[in-house]
Amino acid sequence: KEWLQHSKTLFNINTFTFKFALRAALASTLGFILYRVAHIPYGYWIPFTTLIVMQPYVSTTNKKALERIAGTLLGTIGGGLILSTPASLHLKEVLFFISAVCMIVTIRKSYSISTFFITLSLVLLYSVDEALSYSVLLQRIISTTIGSALAVIAGFLFLPTFEKNWLPKHIIQAISKNFNYFQCSVQSTSLPWTRFKRLAESHNSDAFDSLQRYMQEPLHDKKKITAYYALLTHIVRITRELNKFNIEKDDANQKGTIANEEDLTRIREILYCFDEIKIQLSQHVELKAWERLNVELQQVPMLNSYQRTNLYTIHFEIHAIKDDLGFILSQLQATT
Repeated sequence: KEWLQHSKTLFNINTFTFKFALRAALASTLGFILYRVAHIPYGYWIPFTTLIVMQPYVSTTNKKALERIAGTLLGTIGGGLILSTPASLHLKEVLFFISAVCMIVTIRKSYSISTFFITLSLVLLYSVDEALSYSVLLQRIISTTIGSALAVIAGFLFLPTFEKNWLPKHIIQAISKNFNYFQCSVQSTSLPWTRFKRLAESHNSDAFDSLQRYMQEPLHDKKKITAYYALLTHIVRITRELNKFNIEKDDANQKGTIANEEDLTRIREILYCFDEIKIQLSQHVELKAWERLNVELQQVPMLNSYQRTNLYTIHFEIHAIKDDLGFILSQLQATT
């Protein structure tokens, strides 16, 4: 049963994984065919480069392609200079060791720098065996450029994943998780608030990552970036205020007072805003994990002055999100 479920997920064409796998397979296969048909020397670097450069998103593929080409070009130039050094100095062996270490150290920090040391290591490895020439270096540059170009072209033409289509949905998920977090926070419940905190912060982070990728896409709209950033700022502020609200719970149970009518009215208005957002969004997109926990206002915990300030801030931020809801709806309509 689990095997069948995983198979359905794997071959679902609407998932990132399937689109990315199919796109990478097609681009690398085209690179391999080009290498075999055109009889390009050392052309196996073409599909190899395509597979490495290809990323699930258009913006990240473009970025990695540029880093790959830049690192390979600089590494080749550095390797060419090393070819002119006397072999008797054993300089190549020493530099090979240094470049191999630097390659491992930099691989998670900067892909372009790591690619530079990868290319330099290959140049030194070949030169130690005296099997390297300037023509090999030139072929590596050509193959790397072709492979990177195939990855970029495939990213644009074949099942492209543009962040502008997914960013509004990431924001909606972030709002929904903060809705669940708020419901858990304002009532006495056995549910662990830290679990809702992690989910809210995780989806906030996903939305910000999506915004960063959108900013790297070609022809992105600067006005939309400003609007998205403002929305995400309101969402993150709600999460932070909820974190402070829950941290104060132990103190409120000892020194707080029973929620008054003003507190209950504010909580009702916050819940009403969340519900209004949900109703309007549900007309344009299928909402998942957006649950109403049926908050009982009689179960609202004791509140201290700090928590009342938190509720006031959340009340302001959720109204700001509700006022900007028209922008999200317009972007959802543009992606359908």
